[in-house]
Amino acid sequence: MNLIPRIIPGALNNANKDAIDWNHHGHLAYGCQSTIVVLDSQSFRVLQCMEKYHDIITKVKWFPDYFYHNLDDSYSLKLASADSNGNILIWDVYKSSVQCEFRDGNKPITDMLWYACDNNPQLLLVVHSPNIVILWNTQTGTKIWRIVYDQERQKDVETFQQIIQDPFNHQRAILLGQSSLAFIEDFSPINTPSGQNRRFYISNTNNNNNSNSGNKANPSSNNNGRTPSISSISSTSSQLTTRLKTIIEGTEHSKQDDQSSSSVVSLNDCIQILFHPMHRHLILIVYPREILIFDLQILQTVGTISCEKHSAAFYKIYGCRRRDTFICFHESGTISVRNRHLENSTITALQSANCLLHDFVIDLTYDLIYYSDPFRLVKNTRICSFSVSPKDESSISVILTDGKVLFWNVDQKPLSTSSHGGYFTVIEVYVIQSFLTVLIGRQEAFRSEINCDESPIESLKASHTKNYLIILFRDQPFELWDLKSFTIIRRLPKKCPRILALDWSPNVIVMKKTTGETNPLVVTKVQTSTEAEYDSNRTTAESENTSNDFEKKLSRENFIFTDEYNLLYHFYVEGRTIKEVATVPPDHSSSMATDLVLKGDYLLSCDVEGILKIFNIKLKQSKTFNTKRSSIRKVRFAPGKGNFRAFVLFNDGVDIWDVRDRDRISTLKFPRDTIQVTDGDWASSDKIILACSDHCLRIYEMSLVDSSSSLEFQTIPQSTLYPYVIPGRHANLLKHLLCINNGSIDALIAKCEDANLQGLLEKELAKLDAHSRTYLTNTSSTIDRCLFVANLFNDPWEQSFWRLTEYYLYAYGTLNENSNHSSLPLLSTYDLLLDAKTFEQIQLERTIRRDIKSVSSSVSINQCIDSYIALQQIDRAVQLLLDTDPADDTYAINCIKACLISSMQKQANETPKNTVTKLVATNLIANGKVDEGVQLLCTIDLCAEACRYLQDHNQWERSIWLAKLRLKPNSNEYTDVIKRWSEYIRLHSPTSKMNSALILISCGQFRRAIEVLHNQGAIELAIRLFVSCKQFSIDDGTIGEKLFDDYTDLMRSFSFTSIANDYRTTIVV
Repeated sequence: MNLIPRIIPGALNNANKDAIDWNHHGHLAYGCQSTIVVLDSQSFRVLQCMEKYHDIITKVKWFPDYFYHNLDDSYSLKLASADSNGNILIWDVYKSSVQCEFRDGNKPITDMLWYACDNNPQLLLVVHSPNIVILWNTQTGTKIWRIVYDQERQKDVETFQQIIQDPFNHQRAILLGQSSLAFIEDFSPINTPSGQNRRFYISNTNNNNNSNSGNKANPSSNNNGRTPSISSISSTSSQLTTRLKTIIEGTEHSKQDDQSSSSVVSLNDCIQILFHPMHRHLILIVYPREILIFDLQILQTVGTISCEKHSAAFYKIYGCRRRDTFICFHESGTISVRNRHLENSTITALQSANCLLHDFVIDLTYDLIYYSDPFRLVKNTRICSFSVSPKDESSISVILTDGKVLFWNVDQKPLSTSSHGGYFTVIEVYVIQSFLTVLIGRQEAFRSEINCDESPIESLKASHTKNYLIILFRDQPFELWDLKSFTIIRRLPKKCPRILALDWSPNVIVMKKTTGETNPLVVTKVQTSTEAEYDSNRTTAESENTSNDFEKKLSRENFIFTDEYNLLYHFYVEGRTIKEVATVPPDHSSSMATDLVLKGDYLLSCDVEGILKIFNIKLKQSKTFNTKRSSIRKVRFAPGKGNFRAFVLFNDGVDIWDVRDRDRISTLKFPRDTIQVTDGDWASSDKIILACSDHCLRIYEMSLVDSSSSLEFQTIPQSTLYPYVIPGRHANLLKHLLCINNGSIDALIAKCEDANLQGLLEKELAKLDAHSRTYLTNTSSTIDRCLFVANLFNDPWEQSFWRLTEYYLYAYGTLNENSNHSSLPLLSTYDLLLDAKTFEQIQLERTIRRDIKSVSSSVSINQCIDSYIALQQIDRAVQLLLDTDPADDTYAINCIKACLISSMQKQANETPKNTVTKLVATNLIANGKVDEGVQLLCTIDLCAEACRYLQDHNQWERSIWLAKLRLKPNSNEYTDVIKRWSEYIRLHSPTSKMNSALILISCGQFRRAIEVLHNQGAIELAIRLFVSCKQFSIDDGTIGEKLFDDYTDLMRSFSFTSIANDYRTTIVV
């Protein structure tokens, strides 16, 4: 066995509760006491354990992989951790080293997350208690900005418990406080936020309003046919039955003073908030018995997920990005899966020319599609952490406080469960009154019948041949047991003195019959494993044969011990006979002995004053030396012939000594270097293993410096490619070669002019399974290979990029070959990059829901009117304007606007009226009335001009929203609007420059997208996109020669010049 320094995890601390994270490579990281444990979920083994300080780990966050890995941004295992003392460490998991560390005093850390970015994010958002938010540069360890969010006129400072960032808008974040939600709209990786935030409080409106209890809208409701603004939501929670319906904005002061308007609800029992991963402007607020879905634009509940009556409360939920599904974990250990349900009536309503509100289901509903059985927890064991794999969003892990890690897969029924607690080497076992013997494959109890007045067991001492066991008690003489038959050989009388230290001699006298003689015995001195170095290559069969040989022999084993009077006794055991050999009188100059150990002709003992004494039995000579430390608890000789290094355990640490030279080799002190050590021993001739007070085992080198090792010194079982173990830029090179390969992979690698690089690539390719090699060899489609390799490398950014590219290649191009293959629809997570038809259906559903749910406020109604006009649902927009309350200040204006919109809709082709309307709209926009001006332009079908005005006023996303709803996808006007947005993102976005290429692909501008990728340094990605376009007959022949010049230089630097030349001569032509 290749024994290396490492930590073997044990039980967890309660403060480790939220310290868990799972990355796209399938690695689960969690905090175990002060240690960070990394598990490989594919092989179910501990991959790495890391520790620097000895404070409890409270947070761990994997470095996000959602960015483009160019040839210089290699794949890596990078992790951020925070502890209870405010230390933040950035780890290189592969090397088990700290890349950077920083802290803001000793303020506790309540939450942290990586700032979302698509160009190699290195920024970490950290929330310090009570209300401090800091953005750190993890490469330099410097603060980019630091903000204290304190609410004016607030009596008590509110502590923020969680921070979340909007996946659709990186400038938006929400902080969960004890009584409110703080909305920040100006997060930036460069500029310091203003420090201003919108504070929202959840209110109970059911106390003041009567509402419809049904799920569908009622068209015959009051307010002239307008649906009631708030619909009731049934709840099984006694705490939430009537309270959570809307969010109100205000300060703590106004909230306390205005109790008549609404009853404000505390967020103290809120356990989690998260943005909906698939739909914009929606957040989920998780309570123990209910999950509320809020629309941030209308500040209303648009859905609820309730706990079933007999099920346990929610513990945490996970929102899937690959499907509209939530995975919920409950306090009892059960797992429930809830999938979005869309009523048939709603689907029909959305597909009809004029949507009928009475056919539309108001709330977002999620059906329970799976509920697992609870698993039993043993006594004193609780659930500590829960996580879902982002790689497939079907693998689930649960960590218990006893250190077990359970794995599920929700795609398989019944659930497959794997438990992992690491592997443990038993140093010495301490139990009270009875114990179990643990053998390979089974365990057997003995000495289970005990008396109530028996003394507790203090330690167990097994002989070197494992034939005998001595049980030492606290207040009574020891017992000698036969480990082969599990029978007691002898219990010493009560008059025997109390034993302080005992050890078996490694020299075993074995008597066996000689061949050809009747009875004579040959006496042989056998060297045990304490004398001999451990043989790591020894097979199990050889060990069993040796054990069987010993059983056939009659052995004599010796042990010595000292009592409280410092008398030294020598006994031997032979079969079932125990006999005293000698008694050595005490050395009156020595203090009370605490431990002793034999090796060869040497006896090493220690005492309460920190004195080591080594006695040469053969020469009858002794040496004494003072360690100048506290009382010694234990001493052990290192295994191996002639190895007289000694392990010395103190109350405050550990020493390694060369006792023959009386030289201290290394030292480990508590609390300076380690946590409290409870026990220890030699793991091999040059490594020690320590049992610590945090229930973890640590293996150290002789230097006692570090208890973890780089993965390069470990044997990692690989069932597939692990890109992070491939050195430097070579991982991205291999990814590119697999994507462009069109035939034999081995023939492609053989083109490398560098023999060392060729050997490295061949070694990594050998790890590919047969299915992957066959697919990559036989697939001629570049886009299919790129998608396959992105999944093979677990690269989420390229998965998203090629999925979008595939969809629009099929939309705008045609395959050169006959193929029935078609692209799957895009997920709603693509949002503004969706095709116009899908985008329109999503917006129509969202607009109708807001229309039904929104309160009678001018802001929410105007939002619905804008959306209806853009969606060309003019009748409903006019109806909303006419339903304005006569007491409202905007009543007259809205009525006039309704007449104008209606008349322009019926006479849209009258040029004079259009000219006047356009002039009025332009004047409104010039005077800051952008919304009103855009509305008028849309009524006369001048949507392209409306989009340009919105872009001129920096409302870029709204301009794209309008373009997708009103402009024809293949028109020049639509393309111009999208291209302007792409150019703006490329020039001004600090975090999403690569998105400019995705934007261009979504409108069919592939040539311009290739240029953008080239300018951003993604040369090999641009080449792959170009080849894919060629296969779909999308090529205008204007691709620049500079791209191929740069690609030739790039491949020449990797000794693959011939590949670049082939592309220039065959593919371009």
